[in-house]
Amino acid sequence: MRFGEPTFLVPSKDFHELAAPSVRAGVWRFTMAATMEPRTRDRWHAYKVGTLELGQRLLEIMRELKKSYGRAFPPADLFATADVLWVRPGRRRLS
Repeated sequence: MRFGEPTFLVPSKDFHELAAPSVRAGVWRFTMAATMEPRTRDRWHAYKVGTLELGQRLLEIMRELKKSYGRAFPPADLFATADVLWVRPGRRRLS
């Protein structure tokens, strides 16, 4: 199983601004409609990432964040939140 092409890697700040936010029955909803064609230039174009490049792009972002913030730990209650996925780089093994 794998992601289809393309994938979108959108910073949450940008997603919350661009994804047509609305409130229904006290619950925030975000709707994203992106064109999947390779040569389109919609509002989501800048966030398109090929599936084979997705992992490398995430690692680049994580390295940049580490430079900016050092070793930051999330709030303890974050792990109790449903549907949270914690991603971090693995430790390099010595051969």
